[in-house]
Amino acid sequence: VYVGGVAGQDTHGNLLQDLLDSNGIDKSGVVISRDRSTITKMRILGDRQQMMRLDFETVRDVEQQELE
Repeated sequence: VYVGGVAGQDTHGNLLQDLLDSNGIDKSGVVISRDRSTITKMRILGDRQQMMRLDFETVRDVEQQELE
């Protein structure tokens, strides 16, 4: 299994990398960026149903310098 994407150099990014490592998943396609946070999602539940989802993310294109 191989995964690719962009994660931040933060707590959630570290957790993501640890989970990928512990499950033997190739993370060589994951770019770690100091300039953005790792996407996090919060689900608000009511009576066992999702009422709302909040997404915390940096919305912009990945720049060439982040890929190097």
